[in-house]
Amino acid sequence: MLQPHKLFGNFFDDPRIADTRLRNFSIDVLAQLSKANGTGDYTRLINQLIPVINEFSSQLAETENALMPRKLAARQIDEIIAGFKSTMNVLRDMINQMPESDAVELMKAFYPRGVEEYAASTTIRIPVLLKRVGKLAAMYRNLLGDNMALKLLHFESAWAEAYDNRLKAKEPFTGLKEGRFPAREQLEKTLLVTMHAIGQKFPGNLLHCMSFFNFSLLFPPQAHMEKNVTAPVKEKTVA
Repeated sequence: MLQPHKLFGNFFDDPRIADTRLRNFSIDVLAQLSKANGTGDYTRLINQLIPVINEFSSQLAETENALMPRKLAARQIDEIIAGFKSTMNVLRDMINQMPESDAVELMKAFYPRGVEEYAASTTIRIPVLLKRVGKLAAMYRNLLGDNMALKLLHFESAWAEAYDNRLKAKEPFTGLKEGRFPAREQLEKTLLVTMHAIGQKFPGNLLHCMSFFNFSLLFPPQAHMEKNVTAPVKEKTVA
């Protein structure tokens, strides 16, 4: 049974189609039309696509630039957490090389709940651990040495700076509002018009029509494979 929404609906508004993938798909469609436009048959479609692709790409670039501080702030926090956990492993190995009396005291101080406390720590727990380790680093500076003590002390200030950067990065910005890019809907409709125009030019010629549209660009490889999977054909057994 024919399903009208598959024929006439806007399937480009699928939430699984990321903005960047829609942009790349539309640019590829434009390239295919331009390549086949030797006799000027596709000039009208090309002229319709170019401005909406440019507008959509401009809005996408504006928002990507606005979001960059957020991504950098998140990366900074992730790097501090990874560096802190790695340093606590190094500290444990260093303590194990110390005289037994010092080693026992330091292990009790820095690892009251074992090494796993640091390895399993989350973003919520990390600030508490940084503060505790900083105080201990200042207290046991003579045993740890200046290099290790200063390194441990630095994590708390680095975290405070990174957290402040993340708060600033969360400030609202002009550009993309809640939902979709304003230009995305226009691009989707223009792509639909293009598809129907190609279908009208080559009615029933699926292969020729499909040569203009690389739909695999719209979805991640796995999603695209699942979308197009078909049931295996059972072989007939000959009696």
